[in-house]
Amino acid sequence: MASFCISGQPQEYLGFAEYLIYQTLNPSIKLTTDTTVSTIENCKDYGIVGWHNRAIPDQDALDDTDAGRCESPFAEFDISTLANGAALKSAVDARITKCNASWSHTIDKIIYRLVKVTNYGSQVYGCAWLKTETDSVVTTSYDKVIAAGDKVIHVTWADTSDSNTHFIRTMARYEAMDNGAGVDWDERKKAYARNILAINYPSTANDYKLCIDKILNKDDTEYANLCTFLGVSGLSSATWKTYVDSYLTAIA
Repeated sequence: MASFCISGQPQEYLGFAEYLIYQTLNPSIKLTTDTTVSTIENCKDYGIVGWHNRAIPDQDALDDTDAGRCESPFAEFDISTLANGAALKSAVDARITKCNASWSHTIDKIIYRLVKVTNYGSQVYGCAWLKTETDSVVTTSYDKVIAAGDKVIHVTWADTSDSNTHFIRTMARYEAMDNGAGVDWDERKKAYARNILAINYPSTANDYKLCIDKILNKDDTEYANLCTFLGVSGLSSATWKTYVDSYLTAIA
């Protein structure tokens, strides 16, 4: 079974995207996963915590040996250390094996991010911050995910206008991270809006463009399309929209 690589900018609700996808994929065991609101570089987002520790690149060796902990169905893999798709598949398979050996539930897929990708952060298929008229998308990390037999969820935007409060909040997050570097944020916002909409994400059966602003606006069609891509029936409307409400309250 294919696992899912979440691709996107960490400042753009990526933690909530991971959380909602996990809840949707694992409705019978979702209550084993807790969240915390963490602030990194003036950006509030969900972090996955609790008994099933979220993995970080150097944590694989300890999660299933420390008392009271076990392997997490979330992972971050340093793609710079994985030579090709086969190496990534081995890392994913190893995480699944560890999960099933160290907790009472059985899973056949995980949710993961890649770090140290060429495009920036955990964006495996282009990043608006680096895009210019002459840039081309570096697909090296993306190609490894596809070669591993996994699928990619590209967290992006449907609306980058000033009327989109979620987009404006994200730009405010970036501005707060600036630390006085002298960036013209009005111009940067316009450039970012142009660049993100100009990235042509793949439209294969292995790719889904998740418009996070539609999810945060409780768009039923967007959630239904996500569920189709995940291959599950999905949570009830009331349930997943309650998660949205709780998240927006938590990061207000």
